[in-house]
Amino acid sequence: MVEKSSSAWMITHSGIRFELERPTKEMINFEDIAHHLSRICRFTGALDCHYSVAQHACLVHDMLDTPLYRNLGLHHDDHEAYTGDINSPLKSLLQPNFQLVEGPIQRLIWEKLGISRVVVRESSPIIHAVDLRMCQTEYEQLFPSEHPDWDLGVESYSYSKSKLIITPWSAERAKYEYLERLYAFPRT
Repeated sequence: MVEKSSSAWMITHSGIRFELERPTKEMINFEDIAHHLSRICRFTGALDCHYSVAQHACLVHDMLDTPLYRNLGLHHDDHEAYTGDINSPLKSLLQPNFQLVEGPIQRLIWEKLGISRVVVRESSPIIHAVDLRMCQTEYEQLFPSEHPDWDLGVESYSYSKSKLIITPWSAERAKYEYLERLYAFPRT
């Protein structure tokens, strides 16, 4: 009998047994990430349309101005391929335990991409600012109703110079667009 290394695991789209408690770099597969993120809806599915984490990642990528920042923007939520898109209020209730699962997965993704922890840490405020503005834009354009308590304290891209209009993509297109951006980034 083969001994299993962990009781907390999942099977990915490509059939990889992904150990949530002890992930390895070999378990990270970007085709899986693209597939999973393209089918996971933002805002825990509260929208009237399918709007995926993969499309969100692509739009964050597109709002950044250097190849490195674009790559960081594309991959900032990659861990959600393995953990799901957990809404921020719930995620804060699950801390610090959730970070013990999410953190190592995201660090392995950065490592597999060849991006150092120092670069991630130093770029984090820039990526986070664009991510927040994108979240505000998504709320303004895609939520079926307004809520008086929603306020991220940032300007959306709806009214900025870039005037982004979000048109939700199918899961298939989101996966394709994510992979196009992934493979366009020069590897060292």
